[in-house]
Amino acid sequence: MQPFGSSFLSEKSIGRILPFAIPLVVVLLAYTLLQGDLEILLIFVLLIVIFSIYKFDPRIPIGYAISLFVIQGLLTTHNEVVPVELLAVLSYWLLVVGIVCMVIALFRKKRPVETVA
Repeated sequence: MQPFGSSFLSEKSIGRILPFAIPLVVVLLAYTLLQGDLEILLIFVLLIVIFSIYKFDPRIPIGYAISLFVIQGLLTTHNEVVPVELLAVLSYWLLVVGIVCMVIALFRKKRPVETVA
């Protein structure tokens, strides 16, 4: 009997969950603990490095950014100013992470040079 044969936390399922869990942890960490601009910059640069090295899908941080924009809209209707401002900063950082990872993925692809005959 294999210990991780059909378990929820098998090696294959962890590899599928990890790209979605890392940005969530970064956003929660930046929202609760990190309030300085330099600290937030460093943690999101680390997120870019992780997503680039392990070749995770760069659309994941963009999806989280869109989700944060929706949450901002809901909080704005309730006149919550301080959380909305911090969520705006975090969502823009997630957009930057996604776009930088997309540019890195674009440059990683080796495209043949086409010549016009």
